Amino acid sequence: MKILTQKIIGFCKGVERSIELLNNALDTYKQVYMLGEIINNRLVVDSLKKKGAIFVNDIEKIPNNSVVVIRAHGESKENIDYLNQKSCKIIDATCPKVQIVRDEVVKKEAEGYKVLILGNPMHPEVLGFSSLIKNKLFIDESDNFDFLSESDKFFLVTQTSYNYNKHTIYAQNLSKNADIQNKLVVILDSICYTTKERQNSAVEIANQADTVLVIGDKISSNTTKLFEISNKICKNTYFVTTISDLKSVKNKESIKTLGILSGASTPKELVLEVIKVMSELNKTEEQKLEDQNVNEQKSKEEQFAELMEKSLTESEKPIKPGEMREVEVVFADETGLRCNLVETHRKADMCFIDKDEVEMEGDYDADKYKPGDIIKAVFLRHENQQFYFSKKAYDKRQIENEKAEKILQGEDFKFTFHRTTPNNSCLIGKMGDYSILVPASQITFRHVKDITKYVGKELRLRILPPEDSENKNTRKRTIFASQKLILEEEKASKEEAFWAKIDVNNVLEGKVKRFGYKDDKPFGAFVSIDGHDCLAHIGDLSWTKIEKPEEVLEIGKVYEFVVLNFDRENNRVSLGYKQLQKRPHEILAEKYPIGTIVKGTVKEIPEKGFFAVIDLSEDEGIVYISEIADKFIESISDELTVGQEIEAKVIGTERFNKVKLSIKQAAPSKEPAEKFSKSTKENSKHKKNQQTESNEYISSESMGATLADLLDEETAKKLKETAKNNKK
Repeated sequence: MKILTQKIIGFCKGVERSIELLNNALDTYKQVYMLGEIINNRLVVDSLKKKGAIFVNDIEKIPNNSVVVIRAHGESKENIDYLNQKSCKIIDATCPKVQIVRDEVVKKEAEGYKVLILGNPMHPEVLGFSSLIKNKLFIDESDNFDFLSESDKFFLVTQTSYNYNKHTIYAQNLSKNADIQNKLVVILDSICYTTKERQNSAVEIANQADTVLVIGDKISSNTTKLFEISNKICKNTYFVTTISDLKSVKNKESIKTLGILSGASTPKELVLEVIKVMSELNKTEEQKLEDQNVNEQKSKEEQFAELMEKSLTESEKPIKPGEMREVEVVFADETGLRCNLVETHRKADMCFIDKDEVEMEGDYDADKYKPGDIIKAVFLRHENQQFYFSKKAYDKRQIENEKAEKILQGEDFKFTFHRTTPNNSCLIGKMGDYSILVPASQITFRHVKDITKYVGKELRLRILPPEDSENKNTRKRTIFASQKLILEEEKASKEEAFWAKIDVNNVLEGKVKRFGYKDDKPFGAFVSIDGHDCLAHIGDLSWTKIEKPEEVLEIGKVYEFVVLNFDRENNRVSLGYKQLQKRPHEILAEKYPIGTIVKGTVKEIPEKGFFAVIDLSEDEGIVYISEIADKFIESISDELTVGQEIEAKVIGTERFNKVKLSIKQAAPSKEPAEKFSKSTKENSKHKKNQQTESNEYISSESMGATLADLLDEETAKKLKETAKNNKK
């Protein structure tokens, strides 16, 4: 029988790392505690207990000042805080993939997202990262999306060991319903790469095998899901926790194709032991799923015979287009290079490199190439018993390989993709001997529904770090790259530059992007400053009352705004536009300077009012009753009538945006003699009254009329008071 195995067996990188950290701690410290079991595998846990690891479920049982290793699933915020209070030394063995989830949920909640959690609420991993946030909702795979009414934007995160197909289907349905309700949904591709790979392999193996063994512990979430996937396809699926469980496998001798699956917490040694036992029982051959090649143990004689046969038949093996070969120049002429293949069994084969396929730059020069020169070239095609090669293609490939090597060292690059992977999960292209892959989740910030729209477009890329690409870059000549990394870095830089210029009273240019409405009522304008959305409230757009922002601003135009206040933590900036504009009374003051004589028409005289409204054609003026005439008047109507044309002098502006006028100051001045005469009469009359009153108390013989005329008002008052006192 054949044995089909997964491409990946043994611990995943996260589990491997946590076990290594625990072992290192056991080598350094006498006692090491851990809340819960480090992984869901009893065999591994038992072996670690023998080394001195102490696994407890009750945090109260961990003494103060203890050494505590956090398991791969991570731990809750409350437990971490409590361990710090107990002054424990904490060694964090949280899986890097799980740590990404923990960081992202905190970040997204801070940005105002409601976090949706798809997974087992009681799983240690979910308990851990859900404890970090408050605005969250545990969901299942149902088609009930009523919760979308609870917020405007959501962030979906899934347990890293969750069923990938179920996650994908739910994420698609969620996005579809969110689009209908005009809600924003950001989906984190949080399922572990190893989990996806093992689950995909489980489907392939279960479809080919007549019996499947799922090796691992039944308490392991990811191992249990492998069993569920396989059992739906192949009913002869068995759980194998220890070697003794193989006894339960029925009809072992009649198995033709055996599938082997293992979880991320299953030791590689156990998997190999199961394969060895099954192989010995059935004298089987082991076959890898990746290439389906039979690997047999051959004797030295058999290996030698095979090599001889391969050597004799190698000359018949066809060259595939794109393969590189060394060719020897026979002669060069104006048409190109005539060559032989530099291979033992290809000496007689004639090769040709057309002149257009020789040089990458510059013109072809036949004199440059001499008989016997060895050239590396790429095979193009076989035609008319002649092999056509391209030196130019090889040189280009080498240049691209050099560029790829720089990319592997972290250099950013630009690349245009011309196709996607069959399942549309990645953009894929070639750079020399390297394959460039960009997962859909690494193209931009938002979830990419249709990856094909990026085919033919140039992307700016950077190689994904190992922790983000699940060590994909270690695959032979495969580079997993991301544009999102560059966009995130640029966004962070732009945000830093943006906030550096934001301060109260700073004047900045901004482009009006859209107007804000709530319940069909306008509340302001959204203004883009360096790509950042800021809000100018409708009350800060004009000094006069307006109904809509478009009365003042126009979408797409650039204006100057002043920063009124800002809140960086909540990503908010309030702007003002009217504060940079002149107030209406200032405009009037410039249009009507004080002292200017204007003409107008009486527009309105309010009943029992003390002013009249004057129509100045474009503006309105106001004249108070005291500024109508030099004499006292009881009613404005005694002097003015509606519709009467008047001439007035500007004496100022009013706070309610009217020009303050004076009719009497615009009238011609009277003669000085008249004023003097009137003043003299009034003064004489006043003094005469004073004299008469004083004479009641002062004898006319003791003080004559001449002296009384000389007294001023103040002196007269004093004399009158003195006389009264003397009389008493």
